[in-house]
Amino acid sequence: MSWHQKYLETLAEGIKYLWNTGHFADATILVGNKRFRCHRAVLAAMSPHFDATFSRGMRDNPDGVLTLLNIDVTTFDSILNFMYTGRDVVCTENAENLLRAATTLQIKGMITRCEEYLMENLSEKNCITMWKLGRTHNCEELEDRDLDVDELATIIRDDDLVVPNEELVCEAVFRWLAADTENRSMHLANLIEHMRLPLVSPEYLLNISQQRGLQKEDIVCRVMLEEAKRYHMLPARRQEFTSKRASYRNSYDLEEVLVVLTGGSSQAKPTDVICFSFRQNKWFTLAPLPYDPGVEFAACTYANNIYLSGGSRKWGKLFKYNSESNDWRECEQMAQGRSRHGMVAVRDSIYVIGGYNRNLPFACRLTRTVVCDGHVFILTTDGDVIEFSEEVGCRTIGKIENFGRVHFGAVQYRGQVILIGGKRRNDTECDTMLSSDPLRAGAETLPDKMPFPNVIDACVKTVINGYHLHQEFNKARMIKE
Repeated sequence: MSWHQKYLETLAEGIKYLWNTGHFADATILVGNKRFRCHRAVLAAMSPHFDATFSRGMRDNPDGVLTLLNIDVTTFDSILNFMYTGRDVVCTENAENLLRAATTLQIKGMITRCEEYLMENLSEKNCITMWKLGRTHNCEELEDRDLDVDELATIIRDDDLVVPNEELVCEAVFRWLAADTENRSMHLANLIEHMRLPLVSPEYLLNISQQRGLQKEDIVCRVMLEEAKRYHMLPARRQEFTSKRASYRNSYDLEEVLVVLTGGSSQAKPTDVICFSFRQNKWFTLAPLPYDPGVEFAACTYANNIYLSGGSRKWGKLFKYNSESNDWRECEQMAQGRSRHGMVAVRDSIYVIGGYNRNLPFACRLTRTVVCDGHVFILTTDGDVIEFSEEVGCRTIGKIENFGRVHFGAVQYRGQVILIGGKRRNDTECDTMLSSDPLRAGAETLPDKMPFPNVIDACVKTVINGYHLHQEFNKARMIKE
């Protein structure tokens, strides 16, 4: 050990001795309800803030007691420990509080140690908080510390990310890329797979396609752009998209819901409309139908709106549900009334279809059909899963075992087929909800159920403003009414 090292060690031991014994303490500092006896020389040497305070002769504190506000006892105790002993007192639980206090008291050594610790423990979960902290307290290294590509990808694909819109997420990615174009441009293809381009405005999508030159990038970028363009250009097929890029984050006002039109149910009013929120796992009540459609009516979606046609009571009726205003409006009456029919939106039109289709490999009365990213899947009452395509026609790809039900509902949700309700072969209605991978044809029973057993004449998946989901479904109240 050199003489200089020995000198520093002796000095440190001496200062530590003064703190432990309280010898020659000449200052009292009040924090909360605790008084700390300290040495002005030590505090002034470590903190310009204390130096200036003591140099003024404590004119603002005639009783000789210096009161510190906005600092808790535990934090100040750790600060004194650091100043008197040089001990590393920074940990996960106190790093942010110590940095705030050290900045206020201008303790440079502690500011540096806190900044180092926070940078060492930076993650995708706390990076925004740390950036704000660094900016607030002028910690340049902490403020400028950048995420790597994997951390950024983890953030932007998180459903719980709180942002006002997806344009902000995209701009954050583009700024990250622009900060080091030479080394980061190669990561665009990886990041764009997690950018929810279908949910940005058409104007913004067109702008970034042209100005950001995404069309000139690799095949992944072009595929992502084409997906987003299809989403905007084909509102009739919007509910078919299975990609998470077309799913709304949990912080958004909009929610994906499964809407059930109860019709001729014995468990609720025939005009009741209920929906299941996939985010909240709860059933809610929407605006009721303006008429009783009876049974065997049909429904489909166009964009986020619902269209309902026909039924055993009002054959020629066609109604539209507006998902933004939560109300039903009557459209022009159909030229020919329908019951037991199918209904589908294609381009800018809605088609109502009746009769039997002999193109299927065998008779399949009361089947249900879902579309997942352009693939058409037909589910029969026996649980057979049939895939239809223009190239190969119809082929049976699997079977859901022990299914055996009629008048069930089916919708697509994030690539899975949700099967709901129906009537079993023993003529009992059921309230179960199943999730099936159409390509594997297996199914699992979900923990969620319908609020009551029921046959399903029509159900759809759509997106609705969460503001309208304020009335939870109450079976007892609705029956009483």
